[in-house]
Amino acid sequence: MRRRTSRALKRPAAEGGGRERSDPRGRDRLRPARQVHDDGRNHIHLHRGAHENNFRPAIDPRFRSAAVYRSSRTVAVVLSRLMNDGAAGAQAIARCGKRVLIQHPDTGDSPDMPRATLKAVPLDRLATRLAEIAGQPCGPAREIRMEIRLELKIASLEGASMSNEERLGELSPYNCPHCDGVLWEIRDGLPTRFHCHTGHAYTIEPLSAVQEEALDHDLFDLLRAHKGRTALLRQMAERSSAHDVSKKLYLERAKLVEEDAQHLEEIIKSRRAFA
Repeated sequence: MRRRTSRALKRPAAEGGGRERSDPRGRDRLRPARQVHDDGRNHIHLHRGAHENNFRPAIDPRFRSAAVYRSSRTVAVVLSRLMNDGAAGAQAIARCGKRVLIQHPDTGDSPDMPRATLKAVPLDRLATRLAEIAGQPCGPAREIRMEIRLELKIASLEGASMSNEERLGELSPYNCPHCDGVLWEIRDGLPTRFHCHTGHAYTIEPLSAVQEEALDHDLFDLLRAHKGRTALLRQMAERSSAHDVSKKLYLERAKLVEEDAQHLEEIIKSRRAFA
């Protein structure tokens, strides 16, 4: 990651840990499996915060912290990537009066993220506008909306409470795939997203994808348990004497469990056919 970033930016990039001072020379600090946040005091934080959209690091919390703490010269650039991580963060950038530039979906390998961001924020042309903005004077700072600050606090594990989270949205019927906590649904524009009280966050498409993965995992767990149960019941029957009444009961029960396992196999096959 460090080498790729250095080549792309044509300047050195380094791994960091914990709290790192922002380098005025543009030395980007990266670390795998860490969320990256600005803190408003010329530092960036790299910490093991909760996953957002099933990613860590994720783009949404990085953009959101820039929306809160960076100057009005901030420019978020959204490029080709799968799913829609980054769309909610880009919306926060735009709402705070800062710029969002989006790669045209037809020019990248994975158009999902640019398309999702185009639904969430106004369109701006990428290369031309980036050159123009770099030479413009810094405009006046806008007041940061309460819900953007609060969502950043939740993602940063900075003492957010369940009562505060209720101010962001309404309780949904869904559970967090990571910690099994209740998810709050936030509808302050596109994309619709969900937060749990420990900081995990999803837009609706990644939530659907991770639910699908969890369901697939649970079905295979059930199938494994049924096959193990069938084998154990048959072993118990084999070890029973020929005249033992329980021998017949064990075999009957094993047959029923085996039939259930066959039904589960059919369900799994039918799901995989539509995957």
